[in-house]
Amino acid sequence: MTLAAVLGLASPSSASEPIITRSGPFEVVIPFPDICAFPLTATLSGNTHSLTFVDAAGNPTRGFAAGQLFVMWTRDDTGASRIFAIAGPSFFDAAGNAIRGTGRWVTLLEGTGLVLASGNLTLDELQAITAMNGHASSICDLMS
Repeated sequence: MTLAAVLGLASPSSASEPIITRSGPFEVVIPFPDICAFPLTATLSGNTHSLTFVDAAGNPTRGFAAGQLFVMWTRDDTGASRIFAIAGPSFFDAAGNAIRGTGRWVTLLEGTGLVLASGNLTLDELQAITAMNGHASSICDLMS
């Protein structure tokens, strides 16, 4: 294959500009009454953005999300709380499913439950960790 043919395959004309989405400052409160021996509430806050890459026809091919994202875990029984930065980033497939995460995340790990994980994570359709090169700590242990 000639160099011109290879460069032609990677030509910018074969794709459209990515779609950029920004989520301005937000805060979401999520109760977790049953994940630990004590009830927890997560307050998620931040300011994030995502890029959706599309082909020449405008069909999504993959995506990326990052930004400033924090979770404050509060024990409902004692009022004790801890804040963690969980900015990711996240990498998505063409259907918009998170398939990989890097950096710091809160997600599920089989056999452990909800964890604070950091490293390179491979995720399933529920955003649970299926493979990891990094470290994970149980949210229940961190909040005990």
